Amino acid sequence: MEAEYLADRRRRRLVVIVGAILAVAAAAATYYLVTRPAVAPVEQPTRPIVVAATNISARTVITAGMLRTATVVDDPALVSVLSDPAEAIGSLAAIDISAGDPITSGMYSTVSGAGLPILGPLETVAPDSPVWRAVSVLVPDDRAVAGMIGASDHVDLFVSLAPQLFDRTGGLPSLAPDTLTDPGHVGPLSLGYYSDMTTKLTWTNLEVLAVDKGSSMYVLKVDERQAEQIAHVQATGSSFTMALRPAADARDVDQFSYGQTTNLMIEEYGFKIPDMIEIPAEVPSPSASPAP
Repeated sequence: MEAEYLADRRRRRLVVIVGAILAVAAAAATYYLVTRPAVAPVEQPTRPIVVAATNISARTVITAGMLRTATVVDDPALVSVLSDPAEAIGSLAAIDISAGDPITSGMYSTVSGAGLPILGPLETVAPDSPVWRAVSVLVPDDRAVAGMIGASDHVDLFVSLAPQLFDRTGGLPSLAPDTLTDPGHVGPLSLGYYSDMTTKLTWTNLEVLAVDKGSSMYVLKVDERQAEQIAHVQATGSSFTMALRPAADARDVDQFSYGQTTNLMIEEYGFKIPDMIEIPAEVPSPSASPAP
């Protein structure tokens, strides 16, 4: 009995000793984990990229406010993404770009020289496709919506010209006051016409491809026939006026029902026509009042 008691007592003592050793080991491990220096994370290389700050529509001139930079982990897939916004500023968006999209060189094209894109992203040259051309017109700011027309806008173009009308003798009608008493003066034509300004809505829904604000020059997308007509109007020294269309308004306008002349404006709005006042050949000079 005593031998069994001693053996059991040794087993209990052994369990206590082993438990104490394990507790000390656990405490030591915990202390080591808490007090050991933190391992610095492995730094991955990064690079700046250019992304769209806003939605950019196709054929819009890209400005600084449309872009921003972001820093991302470098990746071989980003090799074509721009790192400097200056590379895209002033260029023309070739496609619709959503906000947050990385900007690559294939998303835009230059607006100068032969790089000016004329065809849209879905347009191709085919035997039956429109013969698209780009022409430039000079329109001062006061006749171009205060110069606020930009690339990708659509405009209606008005022409103001002064047709030179001659009678059967070759005389040029003139109503200048200093010629009314001239024996050689040629008055209004027998049919009632005379030379004066006439304005007409001539071309509608033209797309603006590019704008040079410094020279008030606008590059428009037209077909070959319209390009020829615009060239003739420019050769006559006539002037252009542009009206900006709402982005959603692509309706056709029957320009043949439009047209304004001075007499039509007088008839429609009731402008008053000045009467002729006869002035004596010699105007009497006022006599001096006698001194008091």
